[in-house]
Amino acid sequence: MQLKDYLKQIFNIDAIQEEWSSMRDEYSLSIYSPRLDVAVGPFATHERLGYVYDEMLRIPQVEEFVRKLVEYNRTNLERYGDGFVVPGHYEDILYMNHNARCFASSLQ
Repeated sequence: MQLKDYLKQIFNIDAIQEEWSSMRDEYSLSIYSPRLDVAVGPFATHERLGYVYDEMLRIPQVEEFVRKLVEYNRTNLERYGDGFVVPGHYEDILYMNHNARCFASSLQ
C-alpha cells in the first residue's frame, strides 16, 4: 500500500497530495517554500484553517497516529541527535503553527 492510500484511511479524506509545494499559489513572494513529499489537506493556500486542523487532532484515529509519529521522532532524536534539537512532546507541538498550509506542516 502506498503512503498516500494509508493516509487516506487514517484521515478519511481524499485531500492527500504527493510532492506538494506549500507556496505554489504565492509565486510573487521571494521566500523559502518547502516541497513536501506528502501533505494532508485541506490546504490553506488562501485562508487560515488552524481550527480545522485542531478538530482533526480530536479524531481518535488521527490523534493515535500523530502521537506515534511524535514518539518515533523523539526516539530518533534521542538516539541519533547531538542534543542540538530538543524533541518535543505531543502536547507541546499541537498548536505550534496555527497558520500552517496543510495539516502535515502543522506538525513540524
